[in-house]
Amino acid sequence: MHRKIAKLPKPLRDLINSMLDDAAPAREIIAKLQESADPPLPYPISEQNISDWKNGGYQDYLRQQDWRADSRFLLESGSGKPSSSSPSSKSSALSKPARSRPIPPTTSAFSML
Repeated sequence: MHRKIAKLPKPLRDLINSMLDDAAPAREIIAKLQESADPPLPYPISEQNISDWKNGGYQDYLRQQDWRADSRFLLESGSGKPSSSSPSSKSSALSKPARSRPIPPTTSAFSML
């Protein structure tokens, strides 16, 4: 399970996700977490914890990032060049159905863990 990482403060989870985005090895991620002072790492994290997170919570994070990018695309492409503060352009962009696209397979940067 990925509960141990999920219970970390958000800045530390964000650091882990960012390093996973960059395909950093688990040992490097753990070293960076151990160096963290703001906030400090509240308990030890293992390579297995990172691997579990990569296959669970990190996948949720990736789906959320895709959803945000898709939403941003819909808002920006809804009616030409909508103003980011224009409520009518936002509502018209959101009322259009999203195009369906397959989710790309994830690369297994940590398949060696």
